[in-house]
Amino acid sequence: MGVKFKDPETFVRSIGVSAKGVATVKSIAAWAAAASTVYGIVAVAVDVITKVLGGEDPVQEALDDLRREAMNIRDKILAGQLTAKLDSAASVHGVMLNRAAVLRDFVAQRSEQNRKTLVDGMHQLKDHVVGRAQFDANRLPFDPLAYQMLSGEPPPSWMAGHGSWHLYTGFHLGTYLAQNQSGPLPPEEQSAGSDSMFFKSPGLVQVLRPVVAGASLFDRPPDNLVLNALRWDGRFNFPLLLFGTLVYENVLRAVEPYYRTTGDFRQQFGEVINALGQFADAWDQQLLWTSDMPAAHPPQNEAMNLLFGFEQWPCGAVDPVFGTASFQEGWWEAEFPPDWGGGVHSVGLMSAAQSAAHASARSAALSWVRSHSGLLQLRAMTTALRALLTPPWSSESLTSFHDRSTQTVESILQSMPATATTFNILTPATTYQGTHETHHIRVRVPIAIQGNPGLEGIPNLPRYAVSDVTFGYRIELVGENHQRVRLFDMPLRRRVGEQGVWHTNAIGAGALRSIPWSSNAQAVSYNTRTYLRYVDPSGKLHRQDDFASGTVALTCRVVVSDAAHDPIPGLSHEWPPRGVLWLEIESASPSNRSFELRYEITETTAVGADGSPTSNDALLVRYRTFGNIMVDALVGVFPAEYHAQYEHERKVFFDWMENINEQYKRARQRFGPPRPDDKFDQFQNILDLVADPFWAPAVLEQFARVRRHTEATLAHEALKHGIGQLRQQLSSIVAAPRPAFQLPPEDIEGHR
Repeated sequence: MGVKFKDPETFVRSIGVSAKGVATVKSIAAWAAAASTVYGIVAVAVDVITKVLGGEDPVQEALDDLRREAMNIRDKILAGQLTAKLDSAASVHGVMLNRAAVLRDFVAQRSEQNRKTLVDGMHQLKDHVVGRAQFDANRLPFDPLAYQMLSGEPPPSWMAGHGSWHLYTGFHLGTYLAQNQSGPLPPEEQSAGSDSMFFKSPGLVQVLRPVVAGASLFDRPPDNLVLNALRWDGRFNFPLLLFGTLVYENVLRAVEPYYRTTGDFRQQFGEVINALGQFADAWDQQLLWTSDMPAAHPPQNEAMNLLFGFEQWPCGAVDPVFGTASFQEGWWEAEFPPDWGGGVHSVGLMSAAQSAAHASARSAALSWVRSHSGLLQLRAMTTALRALLTPPWSSESLTSFHDRSTQTVESILQSMPATATTFNILTPATTYQGTHETHHIRVRVPIAIQGNPGLEGIPNLPRYAVSDVTFGYRIELVGENHQRVRLFDMPLRRRVGEQGVWHTNAIGAGALRSIPWSSNAQAVSYNTRTYLRYVDPSGKLHRQDDFASGTVALTCRVVVSDAAHDPIPGLSHEWPPRGVLWLEIESASPSNRSFELRYEITETTAVGADGSPTSNDALLVRYRTFGNIMVDALVGVFPAEYHAQYEHERKVFFDWMENINEQYKRARQRFGPPRPDDKFDQFQNILDLVADPFWAPAVLEQFARVRRHTEATLAHEALKHGIGQLRQQLSSIVAAPRPAFQLPPEDIEGHR
């Protein structure tokens, strides 16, 4: 995983650490920002930890470069303060590296000792991350030289403090009213001896103001630009916060894979995420932008009109923390002639339109600074992490694997002679002899659930060191006519002593059930769709036919197991391992046809919609999933020749229908714009034409032509049977764009 910056050189030159160190540290936030999904940020966390443990340690590189920078600062007191901060940061980084290394060993070895170390160290890790985000932990005296560029250039002018060009000098523009009948103004109110003139104001206008503060026209420079004043400086802790947060999330996931729905460590993890947000807020409060230009002041008396005028005014925003700026000194300049004579400079004020444009450009510059300093990426990372405090949209543990179910024929209950005819729409029917066999069928369907806390050798899943939460599970059959049959129902277990999937209501060592265990077998009369499947003597399935509603008798039970005793096929190496509910279905009634079985599983978690544990059952988050199983209780066994002839006739009919479609395609398109299905190169497109009331007569006419060229009786029967099959297929397969076209017998006769 990597990130390409749009302008990496510009970014690296805007911050006082090495190119590789800064770009890599910032890429952590950039990766997380790009991984806006929960699963994306988890993948980012794994990738970052792997790189750090593999020797590519951007956090250490950033701290080392800051240390080298501190050695070049002339102010030894400030240099000493920086060194002390760096020593403290290096110590915390060592703790985080230790936890990351234990996490790596745990994933590789899955030892109980590693897991215990992770559990015991989570509080310490959380405290370090939260402490590094505190405002007072990021305060240092301001010194522009501490932000010197790697290129050796002097710090930017807006960092130079008092007397720099960003402290703009204002001018009083005074006008003396000679017609004043009260005579000359008192000396203390006179700004000039007589006529109008310009003179310099003793006050200075501070242009750069904090973003979060209101515009102040005349004030001292912001505290974070006053030399040696304590200011917020997050450069030392920014990489620690990024790395430490991702390590914490990975440790939490190893200790409790389903923490989002068990509620474990939610409060502690929330403190870590809130700390990131507080760090970002403090960072945002250090950003500066240019103030609005002062407006004209009202007259002080009848004789004097005083206002400020300026030669030029800048526009932009700066980040004194990481040295990122988007600033234009001469954004506005006076529109008067450059010199009014006598060495007096021209001055003026912005118009209303210019002031509005200034505010817009300043806001755009602020957005640019936030994006290029890393602040925006930190915000995006925090947002993605905050999503981990709420339950996921779908269950992390519940999955129906009905595609991996098994069907076993226990015995043949009944075998009766039967006949079957071929496709017989264009050709006379051919009858074949076979049998209908009713089977005693046993079906096992695997359903993955939350893991077994008592599984030997899997130390991350026994939650005795974390929690005792075990999700609740319910399995129901869903039949036709809103029939629901409950087969299995184990409640949510929140605490010791409660019953659950894995636990009895005992306390102590005997609290865990012996695995596997099963529910009682339950006899069910089930309303569903039935059908007949056609196979050859080898058992190979060729087709199914004759769907209808019916009632079947079956027996069901649920077996609770896990990956150690009865794993789901293909999931034996899954991590973390999950438990499994085996839904067992038996069809042992000679009167059963083959049938479709639909079931629904509900998983009840321990948290509400906001991710917080709740004792109110009505507020708990529940996940549901479905499964469909085809149970082959009745099959038609017919010779392979029958199936070959049936498919041959079916292909001939479809080829013939495609020719019909090709003939009528152009004419159909003339009645309106082409539709997506006007290619007529698939079975459904062909049936769509037959279902169209406008074109059905033409199709039937083609059938009539077939009849005229064959024996009347055989063709008539073939036509009636063929249209009947088409009508049945249309009603069960095709969702026609118009109402289904009915073909009563009189219509068939009308088109003979």
